[in-house]
Amino acid sequence: MRPERDGIVRPLLTIGRADTTAVCKTARITPREDPTNRSLRFARNRIRHRVLPELTKLNPDISSAIARLADAASAVAGATATDAAAALAAATTEDAVDLDRLPRGEARNTALALWWESRTGERLASRHRAALERLAASTDGSRSLDLPGGRALREYRRLRVAALTEGPPKNGAIALERGRIAEWHDWRFALDMEMEANGAAHVARIDAEHVVVRARRPGDRMNGPRGAKVQDVFTDAKVPSRERDTWPLIAADDVVVWIPGVTTPPRTGRSALRALRMGDDSSGMTLGNRKQVASLVEERPRGEERGRART
Repeated sequence: MRPERDGIVRPLLTIGRADTTAVCKTARITPREDPTNRSLRFARNRIRHRVLPELTKLNPDISSAIARLADAASAVAGATATDAAAALAAATTEDAVDLDRLPRGEARNTALALWWESRTGERLASRHRAALERLAASTDGSRSLDLPGGRALREYRRLRVAALTEGPPKNGAIALERGRIAEWHDWRFALDMEMEANGAAHVARIDAEHVVVRARRPGDRMNGPRGAKVQDVFTDAKVPSRERDTWPLIAADDVVVWIPGVTTPPRTGRSALRALRMGDDSSGMTLGNRKQVASLVEERPRGEERGRART
């Protein structure tokens, strides 16, 4: 307990019981005693009536020593909170906090707790703080976490408060960033980086400033002279209807250029986009009438059978 917190001031907190009693007696004030202070059901009373007397036998000045330790800890916590508040102000935008701009260590954890309290009005318990710290420890893909007061939603390096009905934008658009792996439903994507995989990754060459993975939308058409409807592409490839809303579309500069595992990937761009269906191998990918398309998988040395993972 601190002498001042949450707008409440406790001026007598640092005065001992004997001094308080003496002041009241001199001022002819009858103090009111909380009867729960005698109950050993509460940990504070067990420490006060059992632990402290035993410690006093070892060190008569133990109460003062503990008070000095508490003051020192409070000063350290106050300095950390000040640093955290300053860092948080520099890293916070109108609707999110940039995790890359927060410091490391305890100041970062304190900043995250302060940020949550400022956005939701809820003070996080230690277990909730630890969960928020774990969420913010990674910047790959999108993740969400339910906490008192709302839902923490991390989208790569940005952290924001979302409504409890809102989760990671699995059916929305997720921007693909160079050098980072993103997960979307049961797919994994990597732009301009290698990716560990049990099966072969499908590779496209894309030349665009903004590359996203998203679900299909009404009226979607493929990029190209004829601009086939995405709905017709799924039908021709015999993709089950129940899977179409969760099948990824790759859009480059707002144009659908690739449906991994369904259409032939573009090959003219400078950036390599790898796509892997987790728990699947490349031999299961089809294009129209379920015929395997060799160009969908990583190029392999001559002599190896196309469409199969290396052994």
